[in-house]
Amino acid sequence: MIVFEKISITKNAFQNQASTLSAITSDTTSSDEQDDDEKDIIVQSDDQGSDDNNDNDDEDDDEQDSNTAPICECGRELDSGWKCSHCRRQCSICNRSLSIDIEEYCERCFRLCTFHGLYSITFGSIECQQCNNN
Repeated sequence: MIVFEKISITKNAFQNQASTLSAITSDTTSSDEQDDDEKDIIVQSDDQGSDDNNDNDDEDDDEQDSNTAPICECGRELDSGWKCSHCRRQCSICNRSLSIDIEEYCERCFRLCTFHGLYSITFGSIECQQCNNN
C-alpha cells in the first residue's frame, strides 16, 4: 500500500535535498497562494499502513497470544497455574508441579529420611520427628 503524506519544508531545504528525494513532488498551487520560503510537498511512502493501522496489528498479536493456551510436553493444554492433570502431579502443600515419578517429591515442603521415608518440614521441623522420638 502506498501512502502519501503532506509535509512542509523550507525552500532552501528543498533545493539542498532535491537530488536525494526522488519521491517528492510539489503541489500545483501557485506561488501567490503560498509563502515563498515554505512549500507543501507530498512524500510517497512504501509503508504497509499508517500508524493507526499498526495499532490494529498489535491488537491482533495480543488476541493471538491470549487465545493460545500453553501446551505441556505431553501435548495437552495446561490448566490454570500451568498444571497438567495428565502427566503432572502437584505438591499437596504448595501446589508445586511435580512429575508422575513416585520417587520425586517437593524439596520445599518435604525431606526424605533414610529410615522413615518422607516427612513434612512445613511446620518448622527440619529433622525427622520419628528419629527425634527414638
